[in-house]
Amino acid sequence: MKVIKGKSTLQQREDFYSSTEWACLRSEYWSDLYREERDMVGDRNYEPVFNCTYCERELSTCSDDLFPTLDHFYPLHSHFPMRLDHKNVVPCCKQCNQIKGGMNPKVWVAACRGKIKLIRVHRGGKIVLRVSHSKGSQQAKTIERKHFKMVK
Repeated sequence: MKVIKGKSTLQQREDFYSSTEWACLRSEYWSDLYREERDMVGDRNYEPVFNCTYCERELSTCSDDLFPTLDHFYPLHSHFPMRLDHKNVVPCCKQCNQIKGGMNPKVWVAACRGKIKLIRVHRGGKIVLRVSHSKGSQQAKTIERKHFKMVK
């Protein structure tokens, strides 16, 4: 997949997420995913089980945190031209989708799988996560306190 960068405004992202384009993409994506899994098993009645791309937990419609959602692997704020690219959309749990936000996807995957540690910093009543890379650079992501307990 060719990664195409291009910034977007908050208004453009809000408009996109309420568009029929996004609704169609979600519907097509889940339909294709279910069809592929059923074809692999060879049973049209098979109910496939999907895991979160990031934390690898099993997705469940019975759990609010593990509810299946679709995430743009490369975030829209920095890769807006890829908003309708099927290869840039991945299944994930609602919790990872909300916490990851616009964070670098490779950093988020490493954090979810325990390969790197997120450092908690309190700033202005919010919790900021800092991820230390081997080169010493850092990336911050502000999250709500209610989601903090699930971050490793």
